[in-house]
Amino acid sequence: MKLRILSDLHLYINRKYPLEIPNNYDFTLIAGDIGPEYKKNVEWIRKNIHKGAFISGNHDAYTFDYTPIEDVKEYYHKEFPLESEITYFDYDVGVISKEIDDNLLLIADVLYTDYEMKCFDWDSDLSVEQLIEHNKKRASPKMSGSYMNDFGYVTKNKEFSNGVHHFHNKNYYYLTPNWYLNHFKKSFNEINKIVEENSNKEIILMTHHCLSPQCCSQWMDKGTLTASYISNKEEWIKQHNNIKLIISGHIHNVKEFYIGDTLYVMNPLGYCRENHDIINKWTPDFFVDTKTWKIQKNSYNNIVWEKEHNDEPLSKFLNIF
Repeated sequence: MKLRILSDLHLYINRKYPLEIPNNYDFTLIAGDIGPEYKKNVEWIRKNIHKGAFISGNHDAYTFDYTPIEDVKEYYHKEFPLESEITYFDYDVGVISKEIDDNLLLIADVLYTDYEMKCFDWDSDLSVEQLIEHNKKRASPKMSGSYMNDFGYVTKNKEFSNGVHHFHNKNYYYLTPNWYLNHFKKSFNEINKIVEENSNKEIILMTHHCLSPQCCSQWMDKGTLTASYISNKEEWIKQHNNIKLIISGHIHNVKEFYIGDTLYVMNPLGYCRENHDIINKWTPDFFVDTKTWKIQKNSYNNIVWEKEHNDEPLSKFLNIF
């Protein structure tokens, strides 16, 4: 099977950089952050994808009509259920694995973060529990003034937890790092169970948040907020050689590397107006062949992208990953 690998399309932010791809290939995997306009995303997916799967990213909850994250996920689940040719995966809707070919199992979830990554200012005397609390505080704009907007911008949840504030006096509440952490724990436990129960099958694991420090881009290498983007699961990956391929997004860094015998790939589009390298180097024609587990890339040229790049960037979207 030939897999097309994509992530972080950010269709709204990149609205002047229209992306259309031929839908006559085997299978497409999108590792999150298609964009906040979830109803328009459904239209784009149906037009551009013949068969495949996708997951949420943190930007799915940056909705302009303040739709709660649970409702966004349920909408995707209704449009792309488990039995359809295109499937939406997320622990919260009860879909996390599916056999997509003979002896080939796809496991997928946004899998936020465990907040255990050690940043450059990490104190070696901290316990794991203290490190987690330290990293969660760094992620909250209310605590740190950082640009981690997931917990203080428009992302929110219906369920009250951890004393978070009401949103505009409605029965909605901002998300918290604890909400991300709890999702990660439940989802990762289920992923681990499925991987171990299917040791005789070849497995593709797709997440939005990353599972290796090697995913880091140069500017964020073990920086203050690295734990909000990455969980270091390299040792776990090495212990499960039935995981043949891992796909992630979130960090706008096109990259490919190995963890043991497992191929790890990232092919995010990111924000076109902020990075000319994206226009010069990124391609939607990025494939992995499941017979050989080798990568194939085809060059991609878009005249409209080149023309639009001279416009000024959308500054209000800067630094929102």
